[in-house]
Amino acid sequence: MNNPLEGKVLYQTHCLRCHGSLGDGKGPDAASLTVPPRDFHTPESTAKNEYELRSIIIWGLVFSPMHNWGYRLTSQEIRNLISYIRQLATYQPRI
Repeated sequence: MNNPLEGKVLYQTHCLRCHGSLGDGKGPDAASLTVPPRDFHTPESTAKNEYELRSIIIWGLVFSPMHNWGYRLTSQEIRNLISYIRQLATYQPRI
């Protein structure tokens, strides 16, 4: 079972500095990055399903500051992290 409270702790530890406390991509380190961090509230982001988010977290994104976390986080931690991100920005599939 996914635990968004544990996901929040992981988010605050690993993601907040870039993605910000609201998931809007305006974290304290965001301004220093060449490629801006993803705003989880955009239609493009909210349309990503769990598999897509999981792949990004595990493998990172090429040509962006989003590096891979697959070797640092367990599968359950990644699921918890995604459940917290979904609390910040609800999944809204494109029709």
